[in-house]
Amino acid sequence: MIAALAPSMMGAVHTATDGWTAPLVLLLVVVAVMVAAGLLATAPHRPDAPTAPDAPDDAPDAAPDPG
Repeated sequence: MIAALAPSMMGAVHTATDGWTAPLVLLLVVVAVMVAAGLLATAPHRPDAPTAPDAPDDAPDAAPDPG
């Protein structure tokens, strides 16, 4: 949806500002936000980051044998 609206929005900004500086700056801002989001989404996990708590010590390791 956003990709379909982008050319019209760039054209509208170009018409409103009567130049290409503002549309290109807007494009660079959008690209910078997308790069930042991509880097955050693909950041490696830290080994010292807290994880989900382990099962309690009294919990069975496996299901009991039904037979």
